Amino acid sequence: TSKKVGGARNDGAEKARGSLIVTTDADCIIPPDWLSVIIEAFDRDPGTVQLFGPVIPMEGGLKNHLFLALANNFSRFGYYTRLFYYTLGCNTAFRKEAFFRAGMYRTVDAGDDLEIAKRMKDLGKVTFENRMRVIFSMRRYEQYGTLKSLYEWVYIVAHGGDSDKHSYSKREYKK
Repeated sequence: TSKKVGGARNDGAEKARGSLIVTTDADCIIPPDWLSVIIEAFDRDPGTVQLFGPVIPMEGGLKNHLFLALANNFSRFGYYTRLFYYTLGCNTAFRKEAFFRAGMYRTVDAGDDLEIAKRMKDLGKVTFENRMRVIFSMRRYEQYGTLKSLYEWVYIVAHGGDSDKHSYSKREYKK
């Protein structure tokens, strides 16, 4: 098996038999209609090569809801202005052929899900699908702190996806 989350997603993509690749995280909850929403969105627009959608917090609390509301709106802002694509690997889908043509995910510590959208947009449309929702675990933010986790993620992404100072993929989480 390959290293890091991007490598694991690539391993799964190489084994996939269908025409679509969908990715999520092990600690996410997938709604029953998730796949049908993805298939319908791809069928509606043959020019779309990547879909991504919002995330809803699994854990309660105002802080978690506000943080993800900000993240989802940041994602929408980037999409509608076409300034950037703030995609999350926990809620993304690709046309398989385009995913492989783009070179799959980079195996970095953080930001692989953002970086691939830059390459995918050169092959077709990268589309935000508001109905494509997953329930996202906030445990890493609750355990390590929201602002600290966000700072470390931004730091790693700003340094090309890997850093000697911080690590996202080597964290140990409480059960």
